[in-house]
Amino acid sequence: MYAPSYVWAKILTCLEQELKEPAFTQVVDRTGIYRLTERSVTIATCSVLQKQILTERCAPAITEVLKELGLKEYQVLCAQDLHLEQLRTCIQDKTEHFTFERFLTSESNRAAMDAIKALWDRRDHILLLHGPSGVGKTHLLHAFKHKLYQQNPGANILCHCVEDLIGELIWSFRSDQYPVFRDYYTSADALLLDDVQFAAGRISTFDTVLDLAKELIARGKPVILASDRPLEQTIIAKPPQGLSIVSVNLEPPDWQLRLQVLRRIAIEWNLTLDKPTTELILRSFPDNLNQLEGALRRIRVFRDLEELELNYENVCHIIDGML
Repeated sequence: MYAPSYVWAKILTCLEQELKEPAFTQVVDRTGIYRLTERSVTIATCSVLQKQILTERCAPAITEVLKELGLKEYQVLCAQDLHLEQLRTCIQDKTEHFTFERFLTSESNRAAMDAIKALWDRRDHILLLHGPSGVGKTHLLHAFKHKLYQQNPGANILCHCVEDLIGELIWSFRSDQYPVFRDYYTSADALLLDDVQFAAGRISTFDTVLDLAKELIARGKPVILASDRPLEQTIIAKPPQGLSIVSVNLEPPDWQLRLQVLRRIAIEWNLTLDKPTTELILRSFPDNLNQLEGALRRIRVFRDLEELELNYENVCHIIDGML
């Protein structure tokens, strides 16, 4: 029996000839062999759209390749088809720690936390979370996703960067597959788009997003967008009649919130920091929780690899390269 890597390489060569760019890259992104037997091969993908293309448009070409390898049949499973534990062994989810339980609140972000929790009872609007980088927007998106999965492990939740949607939209037009694209998004149980500021200025893209959102909301499905920019600088397209957008700002983390985050990470990573050293770190990273966590990770690495004492002088030297 052939090795999975060899079989997948043969399939990729076939798909590259069949789809061309950019369709090829979009279809094979985070896709691979999930199971291989003497008679069949199972391919795992991350999205329903990828599954549809591989099982419909590409079926004749893939079947021909497998026939040459002595394989009789193949099937494609998307994330929604796989049990959550099986999926994690095939496609790593690096957002598992982004939960509501781990989201620390203060005056700087409490309004956003309240707004996103309100979507459990009221889903008649788009929720736009906006604020600078490192204030918790992505954390809240994935916390909402994980909560939905807890309630319904088989839910079809689309949670990704808006650049993925743009790529799929462009591909659908070039490949004359827009109906497939639209069915894929409007059949979702939730649409959660991050970094939508990257679509700023693309009126046609936002027209599509708002059109999809209106249909999802009409079915009682949640739609959440996250952006580094406020509403008027993010969504320049005019919302369809009857579609409202609730915009909530996340402020840069205040001292108390940064202190909470630092203390929790210090406990989890067994970092012993005195008060002057703690205050040094908090002063050095006043606006971005991602940078604060990155600094603590750097401190941990230096402690573990060089066995440094975590005193004021050493920590000052460690984080100096990040400022």
